Amino acid sequence: MPDLSSGQTPTVLCSWLNVLLMAVDNCGGDSRKLLDDAGIAPDLFLNSDARLPVTDSGRLWQLAVAQMNNEAFGLDVPCHSRQTTFHALGYAFMASDTLLSALKRVAQFGNMVSDAAHVELLYGDTWVEVFWVPRPPPDAPAEAAMEAMLSMILRSCRKIRG
Repeated sequence: MPDLSSGQTPTVLCSWLNVLLMAVDNCGGDSRKLLDDAGIAPDLFLNSDARLPVTDSGRLWQLAVAQMNNEAFGLDVPCHSRQTTFHALGYAFMASDTLLSALKRVAQFGNMVSDAAHVELLYGDTWVEVFWVPRPPPDAPAEAAMEAMLSMILRSCRKIRG
């Protein structure tokens, strides 16, 4: 397992946060107000390769949950994602021959989306366990972000399995 307390500020890919903003708008919220309340410039999200510090994205997630008045809002967010949300990782995941190979790609390349947590896999002939190990505070991702990412992985696995 990698050292998640490396001292380097963890970040998250803005294309994933764009999904959060889209979910807020599609569920009756106001993403512009959300960004304003979080003190984040909307033009940052025009570049799909841009990254945001996890502390800023955590504030954004917390404000979104409060604005939507839904503690489980993170579970709804992945429904608004696309295969392109995670760039090449999304395509590689969906092109995998097996769920295990797809999950191995998430474990290997998940830090391209965010280095605030690490995916660890344990598996045998007939079972797989996925562990999402966050950095310790203050660099830990928001709880809603963790729920959304795990929900996203489950949703993607279901797509592969049909």
